[in-house]
Amino acid sequence: MRRFAILSGVIAFVADGVYVYIVTRQGGDDGTLRVPFVMAFIAVCGIVCLVSVVVPLKGARLVLLSFSSIGMLVLGFLAAFSIGLLLWLAAVPALIASFRLLVSPLPRILSFVTGGVIALLVLAAGMWATQFPVRCPPGGASSGSGVGFLTGDYHWTCVNGKLTVAPGECQSWSGSGSPNGQTTVICNH
Repeated sequence: MRRFAILSGVIAFVADGVYVYIVTRQGGDDGTLRVPFVMAFIAVCGIVCLVSVVVPLKGARLVLLSFSSIGMLVLGFLAAFSIGLLLWLAAVPALIASFRLLVSPLPRILSFVTGGVIALLVLAAGMWATQFPVRCPPGGASSGSGVGFLTGDYHWTCVNGKLTVAPGECQSWSGSGSPNGQTTVICNH
């Protein structure tokens, strides 16, 4: 069981390294905190697997292993087109270690479910909290829109370093520039 947990933790760290490499090669900064959150979440999953090796209580070990395995499985699904397969490979040993601890039915199943639910809550809260842009480049103009996990449609504009996020869908954008370098971007609802 402990070897599976160590293997899972090591593969999670490899997946995190691959994710960092991919993001830096792509330019990496979309103005949100999503990338740092995903990096931290994968690292926490790896750390939790390694910590489970030294935890003496089976119930606590099961919570840690299920947190890691469920977290990596769900994030692997969300990241299926980049590092998803690597995250699934990292989750499999943690799942095997978890299932090997599930010898007596009820109390351990509750520990497994608890760890999985905690992982899903952390992942959902992190994805929600990091969906909106938080910064803009200092000059120029850019804009976009999206659909929030719980908040619905939103649109945003970045003009000369000033970020504006507003609710609702934007049908079209119009913009203008002035001789002094000021840019204006307007959302037409």
